[in-house]
Amino acid sequence: MKRISVLKSILMTAALSVSFGAFAADDQLTNKVQNPVSDLISLPFQYVMNVGTGDNVNVGDLIRIQPVIPFKVTSDFNLITRTIVTINDGNLADTSFSAFLSPNKSSGFLWGAGAVAIAPTSGSNGMFGVGPTVAGLLASDNTVMGGLFSHVIALDDKHSGGVTTLQPIISHTLPSKVYLTSAPLIVGDITDFDNLILPLGGGAGKVFWLGKLPVNLNAQAYYNILRPSHYSDLTFQFTMQFLFPK
Repeated sequence: MKRISVLKSILMTAALSVSFGAFAADDQLTNKVQNPVSDLISLPFQYVMNVGTGDNVNVGDLIRIQPVIPFKVTSDFNLITRTIVTINDGNLADTSFSAFLSPNKSSGFLWGAGAVAIAPTSGSNGMFGVGPTVAGLLASDNTVMGGLFSHVIALDDKHSGGVTTLQPIISHTLPSKVYLTSAPLIVGDITDFDNLILPLGGGAGKVFWLGKLPVNLNAQAYYNILRPSHYSDLTFQFTMQFLFPK
């Protein structure tokens, strides 16, 4: 019931946003929401629904709040900061913070490089770690292709090794201004298939105006073709992203 209530609230809010959207947002905003190193201030709220099979029907739903704030460093470079606060079944999980130094341009080859840190906000068993993160993308007027990589090394005595994430990104905007996207989050050690999470799937989204505020709505579904035995088979993501163009 808790899952259904949360999902209903998100879908009802999304429906209201679309009904108040008199027209789609301009092409520039549509392109920027598909670029993870763009100079766009945004506040995404993401609901993640995990679905298992057999005795593993529900392995926990997530709510992620992911504010993105860019800072102009020079006339040519921006510092893109992203904080990810995760609530797992009503409990606060560990918090991630990353910062990318990235050229201030919107097309061609885009890149970002910086650092990521994880803070143990989940409690005494949480992880504290830091590491590098990089992004590389090819962007045109209607297509973005590339990916993000990070590796966090544990600095506490409760965890060994670290966490590696790889997120391939492909997104294409149709003439209707609806964009199709796939951005699976691959987590784990590629040499240890028993603990590797490898999703396959994608979804679609569109940017609308909610009054004077542009809002990006996005829905995606992934099947985890590789996963630990305790992990879910299917993952559904519903995102409402408030945009604050300069």
